[in-house]
Amino acid sequence: MTTDFYASSKVKYIRPMNSCDASRVAEILIFAKRAAYRPIFRDDYVSFQKMSVLDLALSYRDNQDLQKDVFVYDDGIVRGMISIDPNFAPREWHLKELYIDPFFQHQGIGSALMSEFLSMAADAGSRQVSLWVLEANTAARRFYESFGWLPSGERKLEPGTDQFLLMYRSGQCRGNESKKGEHSYGKST
Repeated sequence: MTTDFYASSKVKYIRPMNSCDASRVAEILIFAKRAAYRPIFRDDYVSFQKMSVLDLALSYRDNQDLQKDVFVYDDGIVRGMISIDPNFAPREWHLKELYIDPFFQHQGIGSALMSEFLSMAADAGSRQVSLWVLEANTAARRFYESFGWLPSGERKLEPGTDQFLLMYRSGQCRGNESKKGEHSYGKST
């Protein structure tokens, strides 16, 4: 599958990432991860030395393969992003990353990106969607659960840490089935 399949998003502001987005996507990833994970991991070396906006931006800019299956929420400012794996398992899409710039959180951007992901998965014939989330990241878990995601019982250690990841799965691949009811998408015609 190529990103051409997703070229016409049902959501006005969601589109595939391109090289011009590299800097903004890197900022979002680094700053959102610092905000979410520093209180959990308490590792300033990783948060402020290993995680580099410049290095990540250059990687995205120079390696188009990294841009594949990455989508941004762009209303004139890139405010959030998702990274997906539409080939995770037969008829199962996987949400690899969903991050919103901390300055723009709690404005419905994450809900729009999640709804679009669920809608794209359904339109592609996916019967199930999955993601890994840190067990200690209760805010993210509540967000996913609000869309009907549930822990599958699978659990693994985050490499190099004492923190566990939980596999969440959902059989609903429609944005209009979320409990939030903020977005409603029908099948493409």
